[in-house]
Amino acid sequence: MTSPMTGRETSVVACLSSSSTAGQGQAFGWISSLGPIGEAPGSADPYQRRLNDLVAQLSMAIRETALQHGTDYIPFHEQLSAQIAASPGKALAKFRFLPIYGDTFRYFVLRQTSDEIGAANGWKFHVDGVHLNRRGGMILAELVQDFLDS
Repeated sequence: MTSPMTGRETSVVACLSSSSTAGQGQAFGWISSLGPIGEAPGSADPYQRRLNDLVAQLSMAIRETALQHGTDYIPFHEQLSAQIAASPGKALAKFRFLPIYGDTFRYFVLRQTSDEIGAANGWKFHVDGVHLNRRGGMILAELVQDFLDS
């Protein structure tokens, strides 16, 4: 007897099911796991640890559901986590709106790139601990390109 799906698995299945093309019922060809939040694996900060535990659980649910439904899986979480582990940075200890406004000002008014903003904020793979900069985005882009080339 199979166990009932968790809420996370149900959500992933709904996403896979709703991605049919042109009403033909064909599932989308691939799905990617989620990227880690912050850049401090194994952080003692409870906020950072809880966020990454949830992201890891969701990524695992995505992977398992993709395998069960015959959808190709792109291991972004695993790849970015390995890169971050090789070059750890700071934790996302709390979410605050004021820095987001400052980053928005830097981007739209001062015309700074996401890489410049991320570096000014002390991030290596992110702009703000959540959104990817070019370096983090290239990891995902390379995984997708490898999938498309295969």
